[in-house]
Amino acid sequence: MHHDGYAAAAAAPPPALAASPEPEQEPKWTRRDDKFLELLLFTRNTVSLRVASGIIVLTPPVWDMEIAAMAVAAEEVVPEAVVPAAPPVAARKNSAERAVGAGGDKRNKKAAEKWTEDEHRLFLAGLPFYRGNWNAMSREYLTSRTASQIASHYQKYRNREKQREHDNCKRASIHDITEPGIAAAFAVSGGKAAAWKGKTPELLAGVSSLEKRNQLQKPIAGTMELKLAPHVLFIIAALSSESHKATCSTETDRLSLLDFKNSISSDPHATLASWNDSIHFCKWEGISCDSAKHPRRATTLYLAGQGLIGHISPSLGNLTFLAMLNLSQNGFSGALHPSLGHLNQLKFLVLGNNSLQGRIPNELTNCTSLRAVDLSSNQLVGEIPVEIASLSELASLDLSQNNLTGGIPSSLGNISTLSELITTENQLEGRIPEKLKWLHRLTLLALGRNKLSGPIPQSIFNLSSLEIISLESNYLSMPYLPTDLGTTLHNLQRLYLDYNQIGGVIPPSLSNASRLVDINFSSNYFVGHVPIILGVLGKLSWLNLEFNQID
Repeated sequence: MHHDGYAAAAAAPPPALAASPEPEQEPKWTRRDDKFLELLLFTRNTVSLRVASGIIVLTPPVWDMEIAAMAVAAEEVVPEAVVPAAPPVAARKNSAERAVGAGGDKRNKKAAEKWTEDEHRLFLAGLPFYRGNWNAMSREYLTSRTASQIASHYQKYRNREKQREHDNCKRASIHDITEPGIAAAFAVSGGKAAAWKGKTPELLAGVSSLEKRNQLQKPIAGTMELKLAPHVLFIIAALSSESHKATCSTETDRLSLLDFKNSISSDPHATLASWNDSIHFCKWEGISCDSAKHPRRATTLYLAGQGLIGHISPSLGNLTFLAMLNLSQNGFSGALHPSLGHLNQLKFLVLGNNSLQGRIPNELTNCTSLRAVDLSSNQLVGEIPVEIASLSELASLDLSQNNLTGGIPSSLGNISTLSELITTENQLEGRIPEKLKWLHRLTLLALGRNKLSGPIPQSIFNLSSLEIISLESNYLSMPYLPTDLGTTLHNLQRLYLDYNQIGGVIPPSLSNASRLVDINFSSNYFVGHVPIILGVLGKLSWLNLEFNQID
């Protein structure tokens, strides 16, 4: 654009309609005009037709219009602007000649030039109508590019689409723009769209491409160009930048989910059949987008009990707004990828009842919003990460039925929010940490069927919040249980201490734990008599004292 000519044209008043020369002939409605109207209709769900109509109204009705831009959101309002007068016909002719240049055809000169964002957005807007017919797109629509250039650009766009989930939009590329955005019908390289006189947004929104010839007036004669005022272009550029950021983020979610789908080798119930581009990914089976601030971002991935077989794709780590990931009761195998540690808004991680292998990645402890972690019934090995204590909001931790080794980290006692600690059926060794006494919200302590040894810390029996204690099948040894056991644990409902090395008499104070349902003291070294007072436990349904030395 030559700014001197533009400024001179802007300073001059628009030519009076009465003085305008008669057009040489009224332009015909062309296939090109059809395409631009279809584009306008195609984008009506994401582009404000009210704003588009406002821009059209600012155009003198005798001019042809180059639709330079539209605002993205339906409620966005482009400020009223003074539209400069179009340059005279001679200036336009000179400008066109300069654009072509002395070297001949402009299209041949574009071969070595990079695609502009405007060209790419126009390419995207035309894809639904010209996909595969690159000759027609070049001839009738994207006239700044040859058919071979368009075909090559399309191939690069598709390749980038397959790779984008690994880049996470950090390496900028024009191919990361995946929607027409604000330039729904942007005419590049001097191309012009038809202007429709007096059409309101409501009318445009309700017109199908098959009805346009009957409901819309013919384009108005004339060859004048429309150019937007500079400050309007600035606003449009700013909107375009924000639109690209949002598009980049939502596109990352979509591609990450599709990559996860590709990692599934068996889907017996066709659960993922809806995972395609026919609907937005927020409407796919098992996906929810519930964030008030970011309504188009995936917040829930729930596919429990669907019989899926495959591995958990690392690309799920790109779903940075995910709050729940529940893939339990499936056939997932392989290791947990450290990329899951990128899910800093994740609150519920439920992967139980699969065939996951390998270690628990330390990176999971970066998910500091976690409230529940269920990795039970897998084939995980290694030790429980000490860094798990950094999960300051964790309420439930279930690592049962794996092959975990090492000890129970004493750092777990620092998670004051913890209410459920379950590590049953592993290969854990060592003592029960004394620091668990700080878990004043603990209701369930299940450490049974391991290789734990030593005494049960006296302080554990002072946690009045406990409802279930399951320490069976270990090597725990105590000469006797606390005499006030039933008094301090008055909320206790189930007590499993079987298959250990505990002696002494059965504490009569158990009668104070009026909510008790199950007691299993079998296969220990208890002596003496069964306290008669236990008969007051009206809810007690199971009392197992076999294989002891009770009279």
